Amino acid sequence: MTATLCRDCSRKTERDAAKTLCPRCGRPGYLREDTGWCGHCSRPRQTKQPPRPCRECGRVRRHAGLGLCSACWQRHPDRPFVRTENLIAELAEPPDWLRDFTAELAAKYCVSRACTMITSLGRLLLDE
Repeated sequence: MTATLCRDCSRKTERDAAKTLCPRCGRPGYLREDTGWCGHCSRPRQTKQPPRPCRECGRVRRHAGLGLCSACWQRHPDRPFVRTENLIAELAEPPDWLRDFTAELAAKYCVSRACTMITSLGRLLLDE
């Protein structure tokens, strides 16, 4: 007795048989003629920016934002306000009180806590 496959299973079997192992990553895939690798390995990667001195502490590191290293950016007092401006850009109808609320949060809480609260508020406002 011979087992026959349905149309979908036979197509899947034919597709899987056409795949070969990529010499770069070792996963099965369709190898591209120009590179000899699978599609994932053939795509050009985004280059990282080279490390440079931080504007605040002077250490040579990769930058997170505003010319600051990650540690200085995490403590930067403008960070909640930058997060709020990004949230306002995401919302179709941002509330009028959002900037004042951010100023209160920034005055009462540390920078990271204020940003966490603004992000949580943003999720609520986006979900309505």
